[in-house]
Amino acid sequence: MSNHTPGLWKVRKRMVPVIDSEAFVWDGNYIIFDGDVAIAEVSCDDVGTEQATANAKLIASAPELIKALKVIAVWANNPSNNGADYGDIHDLSMETIAKAIGETE
Repeated sequence: MSNHTPGLWKVRKRMVPVIDSEAFVWDGNYIIFDGDVAIAEVSCDDVGTEQATANAKLIASAPELIKALKVIAVWANNPSNNGADYGDIHDLSMETIAKAIGETE
């Protein structure tokens, strides 16, 4: 699987209706959206609100992380960077990109 929803992804609290009311309350979980389309859910169960919040933000940043790693990989593989050997950075960047977009595990 090499194609992902391109983003920008946004984190929203999952709101549920209150019985016999027009109110909504946060149930402690997050939904990751691409526009109006839900693409992932992060549960607070077993990890707590603080860690779930961090997880949701990390997931939502995935498209930007991939974009940044691609830029770093191109830069690191540029032979005009003062003769420095950035091959390891390039290889790590490419491996991380492949894993993030599902080309490897």
